[in-house]
Amino acid sequence: MHDGIDSSPFCPPIMKFIMIDLSPYHFNAFIFDCDGTIADTMPLHYKSWVWAFEQNGAVFPFPEETFLSMAGIGLRDTVRMLNEKHADRLDIETVVSDKERYYQDHLNTVESVADTVEIIREHHGRIPMAVASGSYRETVTMTLRILGLEHYFQTIVCQDDVCRGKPAPDMFLLAACRLGHRASDCLVFEDGDLGIEAAVRAGMPWIRVISSMSPASPVPAISR
Repeated sequence: MHDGIDSSPFCPPIMKFIMIDLSPYHFNAFIFDCDGTIADTMPLHYKSWVWAFEQNGAVFPFPEETFLSMAGIGLRDTVRMLNEKHADRLDIETVVSDKERYYQDHLNTVESVADTVEIIREHHGRIPMAVASGSYRETVTMTLRILGLEHYFQTIVCQDDVCRGKPAPDMFLLAACRLGHRASDCLVFEDGDLGIEAAVRAGMPWIRVISSMSPASPVPAISR
């Protein structure tokens, strides 16, 4: 665990129906992951992957634990890594296309992470905010639009915008640059371990968001 801004957490992790107070701390900008942080999309992403792998005759199992351990990795990299691990020869573009099609076809079933959205609405117009997501722009903007949240963000950084996805810090650093603030002055909201690693590597304080598929173990709310 990395040293926090304070030696003791100032609030519990974000959970449904538990609001947090950010007022004791000052940040110049907020950067949010999308899946599992703003939108409770992780169950749908998992179903989409399982369906796509089955459609394409994958030889390997894809348990929920594997999915969660790879959360934040780019779509093509996910298929590439699984091909290498299991000596499979799935066509990367076909699997990714099938996965995205299933996800978009069922996106109307997705709900927001309520407490994250409350923070976004509370700080809208008072502090610049960005989204930094490992998904493709089309999928991210569609998700935000369906939830009625697209207009809250000054910029959206996606897999399409960087050469290296999470856990590399590139997405968060690009978002901070677009917002016009130093990395250390931006607070990152993340649900995944790889996203938190990316925030740490970017030199940004971070807060873990708990959604329906998040690890159950509690962690300090803000850390560096």
